[in-house]
Parts: sequence; structure tokens; C-alpha cells
Amino acid sequence: MKNHKRQYPILNNTIAASSVKNPNNRKLVKQNPAGNLRKKASEKKGISELPALGYIQNARVFLREAKIEIKKVKWPTKKEMLAATGVVIFLTLIVALYFFLVDTCLIKIIKFILR
Repeated sequence: MKNHKRQYPILNNTIAASSVKNPNNRKLVKQNPAGNLRKKASEKKGISELPALGYIQNARVFLREAKIEIKKVKWPTKKEMLAATGVVIFLTLIVALYFFLVDTCLIKIIKFILR
């Protein structure tokens, strides 16, 4: 079994993991999020060769990245949420009324034709 080094995700314009241990030696790294955690296509193993732990590690990386993205979300305030909810309810009632009127008219037209 290979001895795996611990890999740290490196986000855009963040400090590399090696500089966290030594604060005097800081270098700014520009790289895709978690780019160092993904292997190149030539380095990837076949599906049958992957150990079950690889899937667990991939799931951990995915969840870590999802957590980072969730922190970036601008959540609406209570006032914004109530306003948006009011608009949705109002428009739903308008569309329901429209379909009720169209349905009623079509029923009357069909009954008139069938008489």
C-alpha cells in the first residue's frame, strides 16, 4: 500500500499549505480549487483498480468544496424572502384564475357544440 501524503485544497489567491506551517515563508498560489487533489488523466487508475477508500476521499473533497461554496452564497434577508414569497403566491393565484377561466370557457364551448 502506498504512503499517501496529506493533500490540502488550494483555493484561488490563498496561501499554500506549506506556508501555514512556516508563516515567514509565504507564497501566494493561484490554482483551480482543489486542483492538487485531482489526478491527471494519465495518472488515473482504472475503475477496477480503485480502492474503496478512494471513493471516500473523493466524497470528502466534494463535501469540503461544497461547504466552501455554501459560505460564498449571499442568503436573502427575511424582508427579501417575504417579498419574493408574496410575489410567487400572487402570480400563482393569477395563473390559477386564468386557467380556471379558460377551462370554464372551453367546457361551455364543448357542451354547446355537442348539443
